[in-house]
Amino acid sequence: MTKNDKICVIIGKCFGRFKLTLEECAELHDMKIVDLIIKHGLNENQSREVLLWCQQSHQRHMNAMEVLSEDRPEKIHSPIKKYRRT
Repeated sequence: MTKNDKICVIIGKCFGRFKLTLEECAELHDMKIVDLIIKHGLNENQSREVLLWCQQSHQRHMNAMEVLSEDRPEKIHSPIKKYRRT
């Protein structure tokens, strides 16, 4: 599958509101709205929606990694630390 095909699949997943993997988020990470308009035929609103969905998916992955690393029993010393956000 070429890079262009992968990006088309990722765009479809964004419109379908499917979760993206970290690899898929990395594919769209350096793309700009103009790139999506010119190379993939999206309009400005669609391009923004795709990039925002990618950003939200990436944040979900990062938050899941934080929660998993903090929930290990050997690292929990206080119940306050478990629920504190920085």
